[in-house]
Amino acid sequence: MKTLICALLVILTALAAFPPIAAGGASFGLSAKNCGIKFGDAPVVNGIRLNFLDKDIRMVNGMNVTFWIPKPDPENRYTTNGLSVGVLQAGAPHQNGLSIGAILTRGNVSGIGLAGAAVMCDRLRGIAAGGLAVTGTDIRGVIASSVLVKAKRIVGWSTTSFLVGADTLSGVFSSGCAVWGQEMKGIMTAGVVVSARNMTGFSASTVCLTKEHFTGFSIAAVNIAGELSGVQLGLINIAKNNPAPFKVLPFINLNLSRHS
Repeated sequence: MKTLICALLVILTALAAFPPIAAGGASFGLSAKNCGIKFGDAPVVNGIRLNFLDKDIRMVNGMNVTFWIPKPDPENRYTTNGLSVGVLQAGAPHQNGLSIGAILTRGNVSGIGLAGAAVMCDRLRGIAAGGLAVTGTDIRGVIASSVLVKAKRIVGWSTTSFLVGADTLSGVFSSGCAVWGQEMKGIMTAGVVVSARNMTGFSASTVCLTKEHFTGFSIAAVNIAGELSGVQLGLINIAKNNPAPFKVLPFINLNLSRHS
């Protein structure tokens, strides 16, 4: 494995020494009709492509290895199918298969996205793990990072040591510090706080804060719900829709009416 990595680094360094190839627009290799091994900016490759900096690439089917951050793709057509490796960043707009970035993995990922620092994608379908963070717009699958998982929408299972946050969450979410969102459905656990505008399901944390409607079962030292349809277990349990003197109760509070 060390020999392979060293060989790739030597090849990529050699590519960097040729400005036309490094800058994009030139390629060479052992191939016929786009099949084989290509070095440089071959637009279409079925096989293996090695490059210093990706530019004007349409499709790679097989293995793609690049050293530098890819050039922007205005036409949004650059697609990799198979294994995509970025010494700094795996960044094709569309990546299907296994994508690995030593620092970053960016783009739309369908499959597995791995990065030493962060996976940053608009759309993710599959599995993603980032050393520090996984962020995106629409994430669906199994997600793990050491610090942050954040998107507009997350569906599936996510875990991190600090924060899981999204406008909409549906699935199973765990965090050492906080799980935050506007709309939550599923199982939410956090070391400090689970907070949402509306929450449906099960929650376990030090503080469970629901600004509007909570439906389900919550275990926390402090439970606060604007409107409760379910059960709260904790030291202090606040259900603002309950009549006095049942709005604030120790140990347990409940309201079994259905949320309209």
